[in-house]
Amino acid sequence: MAVDKDVSLELQHAANLVIEAGLHAAEFMDKTVGQGERSREYLRRLAELLNLYISPDNLVEGTPQYPLPAIVAKQLATLCHYLGDGIIPAPIKHCARRGRPLGPDERRDVRFAVAYVLAAKDGLIKDPHPTKTITKEYGLLDRKSVQGWIRKHGREISKAGPTDPELIEARMMEAAGRYRESGRHQDAIRRRASQKAAVGRREP
Repeated sequence: MAVDKDVSLELQHAANLVIEAGLHAAEFMDKTVGQGERSREYLRRLAELLNLYISPDNLVEGTPQYPLPAIVAKQLATLCHYLGDGIIPAPIKHCARRGRPLGPDERRDVRFAVAYVLAAKDGLIKDPHPTKTITKEYGLLDRKSVQGWIRKHGREISKAGPTDPELIEARMMEAAGRYRESGRHQDAIRRRASQKAAVGRREP
């Protein structure tokens, strides 16, 4: 099985972006403004490179045909050494955002919700009120969250999504269950707000 020669070039390009983002983060490490975004950009680039490394384009019978560049492997090893010693290194400790941003698993479940709404609007699924369905199944406070998801992810999902209505609905229901268990449903949000208010009342 032949491997596309462009894969190695693509890997190298992705590695260059990792290195560039890492240097940018390190160069301005002492500047707190934009520190989080620079660190997140570095790790996003790193994730893109690793996803490319294990992509079908680079795998032949499960074996990567092109290796990770040594400098990137060294950076990963350094991060792991710090974490292994119980120390959170700078590129990671600066990444946290306020609030509860969506992680990769939750973003996946959000996309399944959007895919369901789009399928219903296209007539693949018989549901005259798909936004209302998602609001209920995901335990959301109102429809605004669903509408925001559609604006953000609708275009990318409409281009390449499943066309089997049963599969779309099954994936959505499974995703809704995971989303509720993640603590993002309306009852969990109200409970956290109530606890926060109670703490505020106890403080002198």
